[in-house]
Amino acid sequence: MIPVSLRRSASGRPLAELVDDWLFARLESGRLRPSSAAAYRSVLRPLAEQLGEQDVETVAPARWLLLLRAAGESEAVRRKRLRALRALFNWGVRAGLLARSPLAAPELCERLPSTAALARDRPPLRDEDVQRLIDCADTEARRLAIALAAVTGLDRGHIVRLRADDLDPAERAVRIRRQKTGTPLAIPLPAWLWDRLRPLVEAAGRGRVLPGLSRQRAAADWWTRCRRRAGLPAVLFRDLRSYAAGRLARAGAPLHQVQRLLGHASPETTLRHYLPVDPEARRYMDSAIGYRLSTPPAAIPSGQ
Repeated sequence: MIPVSLRRSASGRPLAELVDDWLFARLESGRLRPSSAAAYRSVLRPLAEQLGEQDVETVAPARWLLLLRAAGESEAVRRKRLRALRALFNWGVRAGLLARSPLAAPELCERLPSTAALARDRPPLRDEDVQRLIDCADTEARRLAIALAAVTGLDRGHIVRLRADDLDPAERAVRIRRQKTGTPLAIPLPAWLWDRLRPLVEAAGRGRVLPGLSRQRAAADWWTRCRRRAGLPAVLFRDLRSYAAGRLARAGAPLHQVQRLLGHASPETTLRHYLPVDPEARRYMDSAIGYRLSTPPAAIPSGQ
């Protein structure tokens, strides 16, 4: 990939070129993992192929609408593509590569769902939903992965890479060496969760604490099976982050604490992407009451 400053095109800004520059900039800044960059590229590739060398700022709103409502694709894929395209164009505007987002045309704003509306399409997870997901996981490691995400708000990547030296028995905490913002973080764990993790930590040695999650395809398969068994086929693993954020907000956590836990650079990101799905949580955001993570959603079932 060529850095933004060196990329120029006689035909304006084709989508494929803009995607390359965006992903290059985010990878260079350390705010995006290679696996996430590959996922963004995959979801945007069909649009780039159809638009070819056409400047994105000259694409008519009606054509954007047709491209984003392509036949034969699931609603989840369409929502994912729209979110990625919005993030790409917003970055292009901030970087001075675009005068304005092509999706900001009034006719598109009226007919395309907002970012908050996309999040609200899925209702917030309830305690009983999380418990069903835990019950339907087929190994102890996978049950604990769900519980960790629901309690701490960690994303799947951090949970998959968790090693024994990332867990501090003296502080009973999980230590993230580098968040998306580039800062470290220590998250205290409740006693019930630490007690369940301890045998896996002792057995891991220098390896990963939660085996069976490391291969991307295998990880996706086990989660798909789990959510279908639980009767929640539309739930995404990252919805557990929203659940964790909502629990903290309802317990009185100030917004900056929820933001720090989720590793966001700004509180606006936390509000826009993780709390719109839980209106009750939003009502608690201005409270200064301290929060606790001592109550599990429910007891995790024992055994393999």
